[in-house]
Amino acid sequence: MSMKYLGETFDLHAGGIDLVFPHHVNEIAQSTCATGAPFVRHWTHVAHLLIENETMSKSKGNVFVIPDIVAKGHKPDAIRYALIAAHYRSQLNFTWEGLGQAATALERVRSLLQRLGEVEVDGPVSSAVESAVARALAAFEAALDDDLNTPEALAALHVLVGEANALLAAGEMTREGGARVASAIEKMDSVLGVLRPQAEDRLSAEEQALFDARQDARRRRDFAAADEARARLDAAGIVLEDSAKGTRWRRKR
Repeated sequence: MSMKYLGETFDLHAGGIDLVFPHHVNEIAQSTCATGAPFVRHWTHVAHLLIENETMSKSKGNVFVIPDIVAKGHKPDAIRYALIAAHYRSQLNFTWEGLGQAATALERVRSLLQRLGEVEVDGPVSSAVESAVARALAAFEAALDDDLNTPEALAALHVLVGEANALLAAGEMTREGGARVASAIEKMDSVLGVLRPQAEDRLSAEEQALFDARQDARRRRDFAAADEARARLDAAGIVLEDSAKGTRWRRKR
């Protein structure tokens, strides 16, 4: 099947650590003898997954598939982030607490992107921003070049997020600087595929109507109506954050 779709020799073959012998050894022997050409250039063998420090087994009731986890209220993007937060050759210990931390980490990145888009200060990109972006992209690329070291790649991302937040707080971020940082994060996400807000992170028609009603009530200084709308949004899992730039919203995770 692999030869039909990928040719006699292809770049990457993945599998669990338990398949190294005899399965993959047999694949190499059979394919090489059949064609006389190398079979695979690079092999990636993943370690087994733990669930709350235990091996998965049906008898323990700790076997979960993605739909099960989503049904518990967790977002697919948080699941993806949690899975890439460990190196593929290290043993990942999947925990519900860790899944919550993944959602928080994503929210930190997305909150920064939102605030970068609100910067109104004109001016050139500062040397501090240029330096932070260059260091982050270099560290990110070096980590992925080092046997797909995704934990280090994510660390490079969050160093950039921290430095950008500090520059925002100090009033040293211009509109162009914000765009430069956002562009760097989007470049990282072209590999990670998890940082941008998902379609489900948009307000529904009913939620948007409540949000607009609250904004209108605040303008009219009808604070009772504004508080009621806010309470209904909160019950729906929408958190509001008022600032000098306006009102932001995010979903509870």
